[in-house]
Amino acid sequence: MKTPLISIIVPVYNVELYLPKCLNSIKSQTYSNLEIILIDDGSADNSGKLCDNFATNNSHIKVIHQKNQGLSVARNAGLKVATGDFVTFVDSDDTVSPEYVEYLYKLIDKYHAQLAIAATEEIFPDGHTINRGAGYRAAVYTTAECLDHMLAEDGFNVTAWSKLYARELFKGIKFPVGALHEDLATTYQTILKCDSVAYGPEPKYQYYQRPDSIANSKFSDKKLAIITFTDQMCDTIHKKFPENEELDWTLKKRRMHARFSVLRLMTAPGVNLTQAQQARQQEIVDYLKSHQDWVLQNPKASSRDRTAMKLLKFGGLSTFRLGWRFYTKLK
Repeated sequence: MKTPLISIIVPVYNVELYLPKCLNSIKSQTYSNLEIILIDDGSADNSGKLCDNFATNNSHIKVIHQKNQGLSVARNAGLKVATGDFVTFVDSDDTVSPEYVEYLYKLIDKYHAQLAIAATEEIFPDGHTINRGAGYRAAVYTTAECLDHMLAEDGFNVTAWSKLYARELFKGIKFPVGALHEDLATTYQTILKCDSVAYGPEPKYQYYQRPDSIANSKFSDKKLAIITFTDQMCDTIHKKFPENEELDWTLKKRRMHARFSVLRLMTAPGVNLTQAQQARQQEIVDYLKSHQDWVLQNPKASSRDRTAMKLLKFGGLSTFRLGWRFYTKLK
């Protein structure tokens, strides 16, 4: 097996409690030809010092210190200086298995792909875990198949991490600055450049669910990016594959799911919407109701979204709110 240079890009911001574990997992990689790029995004704690200490006497580690500008700017900065033939992203509060890079590269080498995806292990605060690759097999997907699996979250999802990309795939692609849920705007674009994508079901990336993470944060106007980026993604994919009926059902499911996700945040306890936000909420409700068949007649729709659609259709927003709170307590 050839051993091309692979760049690992790690954005870092105020994670001194988690960073040592993350960096040690990267240091333990069985694949040796690595370039490790740490972007300290204006951390106010000791994260920047930890990065510098980690890089001491190691020419394979680059540390960039910049003022705080957000995850997208940090990743873009990493891509700008990366020199590897392939790149992968690791979030600084997560960890990777020792075989993470080697596993991904072997998939690329075996299937002659430009992009490889590994399953993740999701770890919750109470200690229980979920193997997101359970029940799946190693495979090589066509572009449309890969997008279909990603949008349906079958074995993997839209996150930038747990993937190994040929660096050339990011030519002309940047993470959107100043926006949340930036992966929705970028990952699909790299897949569209590939003729095939390799997938491995072994969970080589450990994603930690933290209560204070961006994904678990309360509603703000920035959360509307979920809908904006989802629609842009779905519009682009549909234009590329207009006659793919199976993929079309998945795209419809994803558009509806994005709106349900935002609506649940808007109706969460303690959220007080402004008048403008209330108007936006009504737009979301109207869209969901006018496209209800995209859920109720969709063979790919989840039981959760079917239930949410029925609650909204027959009981309105108040019933939807109560139903979601009841569902959350049962989880």
